[in-house]
Amino acid sequence: MSVGRVIPWVLHEFIEYIAGVFLIVAPFLFFGSVADVVDTPAFPLFVGVGVAVVAAQLLTRGKAGIAELLPIRVHATLDYLVALFLVISPFLFGLTDADNPAALLIPMLLGVAHLVITLLTRFPLEQAQTTAAASSGQVSSDASASSTPASPSNTGPGSASSGDVASDDAASKRSPGRSEPPA
Repeated sequence: MSVGRVIPWVLHEFIEYIAGVFLIVAPFLFFGSVADVVDTPAFPLFVGVGVAVVAAQLLTRGKAGIAELLPIRVHATLDYLVALFLVISPFLFGLTDADNPAALLIPMLLGVAHLVITLLTRFPLEQAQTTAAASSGQVSSDASASSTPASPSNTGPGSASSGDVASDDAASKRSPGRSEPPA
């Protein structure tokens, strides 16, 4: 069963700002006093990733982006890389110390959360491809499997199968008095 992409891109943009700020303040929330935090390897990890997440969002095309230098496809790739980096970072930076299990668990949990949010995001790229496919008359594999070839006897109004909807839309854009046989 497929869950689908249920998070709109605009919401994803704002979630990333919140996540980036959270990553920056997380060491102070979970690792003790400021003096203790600055000396841990978790501090540059969290702050660096948090700053990178906020910077990437600021530079990405979208309603919440400012500079709009990064294409959304690049942003999505960076999201996957950040998620992977957060999951493996405790092992890369020696944060597997039993004295502070938060140093191990927090980056891993944040990485998994970042991955889930990215997987559930409906990126505008996909919306544009779906719209283009529908307007060009292409049919998804589900619809094409159930559609029947059009014949003159089943081309009247109300007799279109689900696969013929796009071609009917294209036909309606032609001149109103002219009807053409289906291809």
